[in-house]
Amino acid sequence: MSIPEHRWGLAARTPPPDVVAACVAACLAAACLLGGGCFYNPNDRCSAGQQLNPDDLCVCLPNYVPVKRDITVIMPASSSELLPIDHCEPCAENQVATNGACVCRSGYVPGPSGCVPSNLGTACASDADCASGDQKSCRLPEGYCTSFGCATNADCSKDADYACASDGGGGTYCKRPPLNQGASCSTQGIDPTCGPEATVCALGACTVYGCAVDSDCSPSRKCCDLSAFSPGATLCLGACP
Repeated sequence: MSIPEHRWGLAARTPPPDVVAACVAACLAAACLLGGGCFYNPNDRCSAGQQLNPDDLCVCLPNYVPVKRDITVIMPASSSELLPIDHCEPCAENQVATNGACVCRSGYVPGPSGCVPSNLGTACASDADCASGDQKSCRLPEGYCTSFGCATNADCSKDADYACASDGGGGTYCKRPPLNQGASCSTQGIDPTCGPEATVCALGACTVYGCAVDSDCSPSRKCCDLSAFSPGATLCLGACP
């Protein structure tokens, strides 16, 4: 029995499965050649500036931050959907990676060409000595550059342990921590090496004696009542015993 012409033509246009597979393989091979290769390295699956973490996921290298892919999401699946990461890039000099962004490290502030040293705490005799830095005011009589007009400790440098304090004239300023606070010492009690501000040596470090409330101490410390060890004794410590 002969095959009708129209059925024969349809059969002739449908190649066998092995021919289809061969064509697909040839197309993939051609795409690899045109694209510069299709070699897969299981140990090199991450983009530039990334590494595999213990969970076998690609994450940014230390002190690198993610760079999002340059695409536009027309209809995000949710309001919290994030753009996929293309690669990671290193932070610049004097910067550290914090919450996915490069910020100036402690003691540095943004400048015209990157992060530059802050003049907070720099010795001064007048405001003119501080004018070129980020801290514009000179605190006298102590003589160091700082800022005036703070409302809370959060307005001052947390890293430098500065506190918002009254300037005695109805205003406020960012007050530095006591000189030598935390410095090593060896003579328990009054130790001359501690100086006139953090006068007492306790637990091998200079600290402030005679506080009444926490605000008498720098922000990183608490006023601790040590009457159980020495009648009437109070010290500014990182944690009360």
